[in-house]
Amino acid sequence: MSRFFATSGAVDPGSGAFEILAAPNGAWPTWAHAFYNATTATSLFGLINSSGSARVGEYPPATSVEVGVLVGDQHNAPAVIKRSSDGKYVAAMCHHAGSEMYINISTNANDNDPWAGTDNIDPDLGGEGYTYPWLAQLGDETGDPIYLGFRVQDGAGNNWCLSKSTDGGVTWDTLTNITFGERYYGRFVKSSEARIDFAVTDGSYASDNASLYHAYYEAGDWHTTDGSVIAGSPPFDITDFTLVYDGSSDGARIPNSIAMLGTDIAITFPTMTGSAFGGVIGTDGDYKYARWDGAAWTVTDVATAVGMTAVDFTEGGLAIDPADLNHLAASIRESGTWRMHDCVSADDGATWTNTQITSTGAEDRYPWFVIGHPDGLYIWQKGTFTSQTDFDVGVWGYTA
Repeated sequence: MSRFFATSGAVDPGSGAFEILAAPNGAWPTWAHAFYNATTATSLFGLINSSGSARVGEYPPATSVEVGVLVGDQHNAPAVIKRSSDGKYVAAMCHHAGSEMYINISTNANDNDPWAGTDNIDPDLGGEGYTYPWLAQLGDETGDPIYLGFRVQDGAGNNWCLSKSTDGGVTWDTLTNITFGERYYGRFVKSSEARIDFAVTDGSYASDNASLYHAYYEAGDWHTTDGSVIAGSPPFDITDFTLVYDGSSDGARIPNSIAMLGTDIAITFPTMTGSAFGGVIGTDGDYKYARWDGAAWTVTDVATAVGMTAVDFTEGGLAIDPADLNHLAASIRESGTWRMHDCVSADDGATWTNTQITSTGAEDRYPWFVIGHPDGLYIWQKGTFTSQTDFDVGVWGYTA
C-alpha cells in the first residue's frame, strides 16, 4: 500500500512510521476511534491534551481544533462522526465520571473549523457519572438515527448505555441501560448500517478473573452471537450474552476492538496476571484474539507476556483492521518501552507474525485503524504517558 504520508513530519528511522501531530496535541483512551472522510480525503479523530482542550484532529493537513474544554484527563477525548444528512461533524464528550454529556456540531459540512459550541444533553439522557462516549449512525434504520454509547458510573457499578437521536444529534432519548455490574468494561462498534456490536467484561482487574461476552443490536432487538434474539428488555444480565472467553484463570481486562466482515467477527483484548496496583490491575498479561467463524468463538494469543509492569498506568493496546480481520496493530513492550508492531495471521488468527515497526524515541500506545481509509492507515499516541492526567503525547501513523 502507499506510504505517501511519510513525506510529512518526523519519521521513525527505518520503520515507515511518521508523525501526524506533534506533542502535546493530546491522547485518547482505548475506546477511541477514527474515520476517513472520502469527500475531503482526510482522517478525523478525537483527542484531549493535558491542559483539558478536547480537540478533533484532521490529517492531512496536520491540524486539530478545540471542540470543548474539560479536565485534562486521557479518558475525556471526544468521539466524532460525520452525519449523513448534511455532512456536518458531530462530537460527543464528557468528563471522567462527569455529570454532563456535551454535544458539539460543526458549522459547515465537511469542515473541522468552526464548531457551533457545546450543548449539555444530560437533561435528555437522565444519567450520571458519564465516561467513554461513542457515536455511530445507522443508515438502514428509519430516520438514520445517531446512537450515543457511554458508561454511566454510579454506586451500583458500571452501566453500559445507549441513547438515540433522530434529529441529527440535537435532542436525545432517555438512556437505555444495556447491562451493568461492578467494574464491567464494554465497547460498542458499528458493524454495518443496521448493526451495533457490543463486547463487555464482568470485571477488569486481575483480581476479578473477568470473562468476556458479546451481543449485538439490530432491527430493534438484542441478539446473542449466533443471531438468537435475547428475550425481554434491557438491562440484561451479562450471562444473557454469548460467552467469548472464560477468565477464571487469567482475567480479561478491557475489550480493545471489535470488527466484523461477512459472518466473521473478531475481538481483541488483554489479560492481566500478577499484583500491580495493590493486586487489582495486574502485570505481564497476554494479548488475546477472539474469532467467531459463524458457528463458534475461538480464542488465541497474539502475543504473550506483553510487558505490563507495576509502573504502568495502562497497557499498550491492540486494534483490528476493519478491512482485514487477519491484520492487527499492537503496542508491545520492547526493551522496557511500548513499541508498535504490525501483526499478520495467515490462518484466521490461529497464529500471528508480529513485526516491530517503531524503535526510537518516546513510547507508542493505543493504536487505532482509521475506518474506511483506502491505504489501511492506523494511528497511535506517541510520547510521555505517566498517568491519566499527566501525559505529553502526539499522534503518529503507519500504512502497512
